[in-house]
Amino acid sequence: MKTLLISYSLSGNNEAVANRIAKQLPADHLQLTESSKRGFFRISIDLIFNRTPKVQPTAIPMEDYDFVVLIGPVWMGKIAFPLRSCLSQLKKNLKPYAFVSVCGGSNGKHPTLEVELLKRTGIEPTAVIEMHIANLLPQNVEPSYKAINAYQLTDEDFDQLSLNVIEQLKTVLDKM
Repeated sequence: MKTLLISYSLSGNNEAVANRIAKQLPADHLQLTESSKRGFFRISIDLIFNRTPKVQPTAIPMEDYDFVVLIGPVWMGKIAFPLRSCLSQLKKNLKPYAFVSVCGGSNGKHPTLEVELLKRTGIEPTAVIEMHIANLLPQNVEPSYKAINAYQLTDEDFDQLSLNVIEQLKTVLDKM
């Protein structure tokens, strides 16, 4: 089964996990980028106006693959807006897919992710894997927005998160 891994990362956390997963699955890896820097203000404006920003590459050869793994952050309970163009292309090609995210997690699991994915692609994801930075904080640190943003993931964290995702994805792929 030929797998395509598509990643977007603002902080670098999702990209570090994506690189490890692509090597170990194995999967072809396509990294999405934006031409201008993104900050909280642009994220908020995109949320308010439901915008899909332009990313590179613009065309993704999904028809060449049997399974697609999307990796990116969750912003304010929504899939990172730069991934929306991939979701639109996935809807046109209807491939089995999974969504993976390294996100803050101070409020726990995002209950609307699967609904959003279904709405944007027309098919349910085979897996939604959320890995929360809040779970990596030292036990004596309260999982607040400030503590989560200040926490720097280590190579050990990235390795552990990647192994967790690979185990779950291999279970999904074995059933296909």
